[in-house]
Amino acid sequence: MARPPVRKGSSRTTKRPAKRRPRASAKPPLPIAEPEPLRAAATAPTVTPAVPEGLSPAHGLYVYGVLRTEEALNFGLIGLGVPPSEVWTVLYRGLGAVVSKGPRGVPDPTRDNLLAHHRVQEAVIHGHTLLPMAFGLTFPGPEDVTELLRSAHDAFTDVLSRLEGHIELGLKVLWDQDRAARELEQVDAELARLAGQPPDSPARLEYERRLESALRERAQHEGNSIVETLRPVAAATRVVSPVGERMLLNAAFLVAREQEAAFDARVKSLAAKHAMLTFQFTGPWAPYHFADIRLRLKREEPARDR
Repeated sequence: MARPPVRKGSSRTTKRPAKRRPRASAKPPLPIAEPEPLRAAATAPTVTPAVPEGLSPAHGLYVYGVLRTEEALNFGLIGLGVPPSEVWTVLYRGLGAVVSKGPRGVPDPTRDNLLAHHRVQEAVIHGHTLLPMAFGLTFPGPEDVTELLRSAHDAFTDVLSRLEGHIELGLKVLWDQDRAARELEQVDAELARLAGQPPDSPARLEYERRLESALRERAQHEGNSIVETLRPVAAATRVVSPVGERMLLNAAFLVAREQEAAFDARVKSLAAKHAMLTFQFTGPWAPYHFADIRLRLKREEPARDR
């Protein structure tokens, strides 16, 4: 009998007995690359001046996301760089861009930089609803970040209002295709007969065609059933393309914070009922898959000889 998924940091898995542990950082949702777990900042943000000291023309401001706040916040030394840079907010009319000092221009997408990007976002969502930005968004200075908030103020405010009080949870479901094939052969006599035919024979090729179609149909049915079971405790659902043959379902769910325990319980119940399936449950995340906003940013053009 399958064992229910439990938390490992912020991820849940079917491979260990159920035991709740303190929340740590989790993997981000597909289709972006997923970082290793990291522990979020332990202390709440503090009120600080709008711009810490230490900025110079050689630096830019790196933006992690946007939240709603009337006061300047400081999230500590958790940002890009070695040692980690200070993370704070640039304010404009009830919005705050979460920023830190960074290189002038787009930082290299190294493992350390990607982990720092997600580390900051994870720290912020513990106390705020965050509209997350993709890796690499950098501006020359505070006035440029303020212009971003001004120019997209209505769009940011609208999306943050819809996301308020919600987090993203990810669910990947893996399955054993060989075991599924054997089960299909047990209930389909013709499929079982074709399975015993010589390799490369027309009958064997027909078996492979029919088996592939049956597996695809069963995967779709199982995936739809899982999503429908979880839909009542999610505000929105986004199913993305599975990665690899073993992945049956790859989905993201927008869940109200007060519904997270109910969502956990339903995933555990599903895992207990499906011995052939492995549930990989991750989060909480900033709502990447539900922040539908497109920014039109003015980039500096290189000087041309006249």
